[in-house]
Amino acid sequence: MLLFTYPQVYSQGIAKKAFKYILVNGGNNGGLPVVGQGREIIKTINFKKMNKADLANAVHEKIGGTKVQAEEVVELMIDGIVRTLKSGGEVSVAGLGIFSTKSRAARTARNPRTGESVQVAAMRVPKFRAAKALKDAVK
Repeated sequence: MLLFTYPQVYSQGIAKKAFKYILVNGGNNGGLPVVGQGREIIKTINFKKMNKADLANAVHEKIGGTKVQAEEVVELMIDGIVRTLKSGGEVSVAGLGIFSTKSRAARTARNPRTGESVQVAAMRVPKFRAAKALKDAVK
């Protein structure tokens, strides 16, 4: 379950309209109440799992427009996060958390099937630190 608030990249008018007022709190039994600026409950979306298409549908229902535009907004958000992480930066989303990267050193691992030693190269991996608001909502 994931919706973004106050994105770093909402220079497009539709993205600004979509994400400026959407906040998410944890719901009962896997429900996901989507609340607006005044924190009134607009609709409960019951998902055990939420994918990119579900995010696009939630954006479409909130701001209107076409589904294609809503999909573009979601894609813009994800692309912005990925581009920033690739360049070594970090993305902070208020109420959600911080996306960043972490460097892992080279190491020797074992192939579980054969027991043979395998060299694993150094790499950068994505990392996410949840915000206090998200941690409190999930409790």
